[in-house]
Amino acid sequence: MEKHANWKGGLQKHKDGYWIQLSTNKRMKHARYVYERVYGELPPGHVVYHVDGDKYNDEPSNLIAITRAELVKLNNRNII
Repeated sequence: MEKHANWKGGLQKHKDGYWIQLSTNKRMKHARYVYERVYGELPPGHVVYHVDGDKYNDEPSNLIAITRAELVKLNNRNII
């Protein structure tokens, strides 16, 4: 796996952002992992949103928790 082009030392790059392999043999989006390590557990019904729109920028200052309804509004606003 380490020789795969998308392998970034424990992170795997996908079209929807980075994923991390957890010790429990499960995967998680890296943005959520960073958010929960810094800010605590993600509230139910919320998703991690990248403020600057760069899904590969997982800096804590770029991550906020928003509701799924807020995400739909943001996505619809950006369609036009």
